[in-house]
Amino acid sequence: MTRYRPLASELLRQLVLVAAVPVVITAIFFIWQLYPQLKQDVANEQQALALVIAEQSSQYIDTAEEQVQYFIKTINQSTGQTLSADIDNFVQSSSYFDTLYMLDYFGTISHIGIRGAQKEIIDTLYVGLDISQSQLYRNPDKLIRNSWSGV
Repeated sequence: MTRYRPLASELLRQLVLVAAVPVVITAIFFIWQLYPQLKQDVANEQQALALVIAEQSSQYIDTAEEQVQYFIKTINQSTGQTLSADIDNFVQSSSYFDTLYMLDYFGTISHIGIRGAQKEIIDTLYVGLDISQSQLYRNPDKLIRNSWSGV
């Protein structure tokens, strides 16, 4: 005895089959062919973005270093109070630095400028502070030239 199916269910089954086969074939093609290329394109874009960010960071640091070099050239004639005022003015006007301090030969802070701080308070708190035991001061190679503390 033959089994009869209603026309609506048979048409629905064939419609699903006709619609599903292209979707499945497209998905298999995408996974097989396009996905590796898409993955490589994303990796290339990320690499290009990393290079741009590294270049911008390098330019930022180079510009800050140039500002410090220029500042050092201009303050060679300064002494005492004018040096402290010059450091404070430099830090307040520079967008690259929040703090700048100078050490004497023994590793004691002799002059300091902190953005947004009152000069009298920071002089009381920091001038004379011995940082000779810090990692920056212990490395004699870094003391020969201007150094970034990284903090």
